[in-house]
Amino acid sequence: MLPAALGLFAAGGVLTKLGGQVLEVLFASKPGAKRFFPLIQFGLATVLLLALLGFHIWGLPWAANLSYQTGRQQYFSQGQLAQAQSSFQRALKLQPDFPAAQHNLALTYEDLQKFDQAKAEYAKGVSAGYVKSFNNLARLHILVDDDPDTAAVLLLRALEDDNRDRTDKDLDYTLRKNLGWAYLKQQRYLEAQASLNQAIALEDELERTWPDAHCLMAQTLEAQGQEATAERELCRRYIELPEDDIWASYLNQPSLQKETTDATETP
Repeated sequence: MLPAALGLFAAGGVLTKLGGQVLEVLFASKPGAKRFFPLIQFGLATVLLLALLGFHIWGLPWAANLSYQTGRQQYFSQGQLAQAQSSFQRALKLQPDFPAAQHNLALTYEDLQKFDQAKAEYAKGVSAGYVKSFNNLARLHILVDDDPDTAAVLLLRALEDDNRDRTDKDLDYTLRKNLGWAYLKQQRYLEAQASLNQAIALEDELERTWPDAHCLMAQTLEAQGQEATAERELCRRYIELPEDDIWASYLNQPSLQKETTDATETP
């Protein structure tokens, strides 16, 4: 009977009339022990409180992290976007204050072309100070909203963040590349060149060499009527992955610098 009583207790039964009745039945055969009933009831209630507190402090974060890691596996290794979305959402239900899960949920939404939902989740990451969300939200402002002004503000905030991991060279590269992209959209060409040169200077420290900064540098030079053949060739050389298609489409366009030169030549 004792395990059954503890089961009721674990469900909160001790704190109800039914829980009290169960304890009375347990101790009915021992009248002398009845005087300890309030103390036992208090002790069991304390144990329940501590158990619930422990579950809240350790159990929920553990379960949330498990769902988060499952989602990362589904997203990055298996390409299962719908399943990854569900896993990240489950993690956030268990632990709403989980910026990494919000960021990865936004990645999933972005791949599913749900850009408004992606921006909403990135914005939550920004509110929590999650630097990667600053970068990705800024990129969507450039690509989807054609809003380089907001993008530049976000990227500058991220680069100036004292808590940013300076050892993460891939993030550093991406922030500076995207800032150069925003400056290019704003026609602030000298600032774009400076930021893109900073990104290019980090290439030896990256896991792979990306075409992005070279493609953007070529566009920046061409916009000023300068020679950009070398940068266009580097852009072409480093295109490897499907996400690089945006730059492949740029290379299929005629050189802006060539067009400018042709337009100024005397017939």
